Amino acid sequence: MPGKIEKLVHELIAPVIENMGFFLVDVELKKEGKQKILYIFVDKKGGIAIEDCEAISREAEKLLDAHDPIEERYYLCVSSPGLDRPFKTDTDYERNISREIEVRLYTPVEGKKELTGILKAYDAETITLDTGSEELKIKKSGIALVRQTVRF
Repeated sequence: MPGKIEKLVHELIAPVIENMGFFLVDVELKKEGKQKILYIFVDKKGGIAIEDCEAISREAEKLLDAHDPIEERYYLCVSSPGLDRPFKTDTDYERNISREIEVRLYTPVEGKKELTGILKAYDAETITLDTGSEELKIKKSGIALVRQTVRF
């Protein structure tokens, strides 16, 4: 669950990032050791490049310096969300319709706690997964983790 600072940063930078042709995936403020790091995860159709992250970082720095939503020192890190990032928002589900995903469950469905299949649909309560042999409607409340399947 995002905190107050993450929500504020998201509201500040999302319009600028969208105007640049990208979309904001997530904002996280984490303490790693003695350092605080503000992670801004961005993406675009076809994937994100290092030059994109640099351009977004420059614009984000200007906004963050002007509005100063974080009182203590921190490092800014602009990055792609990564292929194996767990889904957190409806936007994550939307971007992955018709793609293969993996789902880990708290309690078994059809005797399995891990399922792989094509994401067919989602709503506020459920996802629909085509496993190849059947379509399953799975309650989001029963999902421990859902992410895009990565194959090399």
